[in-house]
Amino acid sequence: MPAQVPAEVAGALYRIVQESLRNVAKHAGKASVKITLTGGSNQLVLSIRDTGIGFDTRSAKGKGGLGLISMQERARLVHGDFSLEALPRHGETITIRVPLNSQGA
Repeated sequence: MPAQVPAEVAGALYRIVQESLRNVAKHAGKASVKITLTGGSNQLVLSIRDTGIGFDTRSAKGKGGLGLISMQERARLVHGDFSLEALPRHGETITIRVPLNSQGA
């Protein structure tokens, strides 16, 4: 992990985790959640995986709720990449990759 994480990156990742946990509580049913944060001097990778009911991402495309949209926007604002993998009955995984060298810190 880097010695310091820029405040705007830390804040964005915190809010993404917060929104993700809110979505799990609201939509996933009885689920467990595993959150990991890894990285080095150039990048942080946040992974949020739940064992909930999941959903079909193809049928949800264009119908993204405000929770998913806000997570995507927060990642974008810190130059991060947002990815979502979900399947019905298999939960979902959100992965955010944030470069640390372009943060202006």
